[in-house]
Amino acid sequence: MGKDIVRYDIYGTDVLIANKMESNGVAGNIVLSQSTKALLEDDPMFNHTFEKFKEISVKLLDKPVQSFMIKNLQNFLGFEFN
Repeated sequence: MGKDIVRYDIYGTDVLIANKMESNGVAGNIVLSQSTKALLEDDPMFNHTFEKFKEISVKLLDKPVQSFMIKNLQNFLGFEFN
């Protein structure tokens, strides 16, 4: 580690799931897990719907993780997606 820049390597189940979701995603779309979907569904300001995407295999978990995509991405968080 350097003296001027603090660098951390973070490993664990959450990082593995996030990495797999990113590498299995589709350009221009947002892929998320069931737990993130549940958090967004509880937010009254979030007015988008979800589409079941695919099960992603994470070897460390010994079970697939269901992923979802956000539908209706126009103006999601103020950004235009093409």
